[in-house]
Amino acid sequence: MKLPSRITATSAALVVALSGLTIAQAQAQAEVNGPLTTSTYEAERAGLENGAQVNNNHRGYTGTGFVDNYVQIGTKTKFTVTVPTAGAYKSTLRYSAGPHASATRSLSIYINGVRERSTSLPQTASWDTWTTKTDVLQLVAGTNTIAYRYDVFDVGWINLDNLTIAKA
Repeated sequence: MKLPSRITATSAALVVALSGLTIAQAQAQAEVNGPLTTSTYEAERAGLENGAQVNNNHRGYTGTGFVDNYVQIGTKTKFTVTVPTAGAYKSTLRYSAGPHASATRSLSIYINGVRERSTSLPQTASWDTWTTKTDVLQLVAGTNTIAYRYDVFDVGWINLDNLTIAKA
């Protein structure tokens, strides 16, 4: 059984109950597996700039809300993420792009302040329908910022729910 590297008292008790391992055995197994490499960051807890705002007027989001108002150039949601080692990471954005004049939307991705690319975000069936888009990004060990920004060549009208980072 592969175990997470950070074991709290609650998770240790659960591991012991489910696997029959002792807490010491669970902690030793976590050392073998290495650091936890999957984390989810809620958009409403990220840095919001130039009009990005928290809302909850559509169903199906996670956390306490989502970020919307991607209607003006410069609108940005900036996630601060931490990874154990440098390398390729899957960055999975959970979003909604309900009916609008443009079926496919886009936002620019910035890593540590540098624009990497624009990512295409296909329309969803409604504003209450959420889907994901995964991009592979190169991150440095430690703290990184990943920002989704509405630039001049992008098509906004997007709601952002969360970002999941996992080793590629």
